[in-house]
Amino acid sequence: MKWKPKLDLLLIDKSAELRRRLEQQEVAGETEIPEATISRWMNTEGFQRLDADTVFKLSQYLGVHWSELVELAPEDEKTEDPESKTRLAPVA
Repeated sequence: MKWKPKLDLLLIDKSAELRRRLEQQEVAGETEIPEATISRWMNTEGFQRLDADTVFKLSQYLGVHWSELVELAPEDEKTEDPESKTRLAPVA
């Protein structure tokens, strides 16, 4: 299971609300989340695990419920059970 962050889209919305562009450095400073973490949230395809403190701080900063910050991403073929493709259907 992977969690896909939606931080980039939410920051666009927040920037529009403030009528100015939000920089990662500003978000990091105001949330006390390391800038590297903000960057990772902006540039990753997904996480295996989420840090509850980070999710809480970002959702508070953006004024959204935590479930709006991430979504469950579909499993890709690399993480599927390798035996699932080699199993044969029973012969009738």
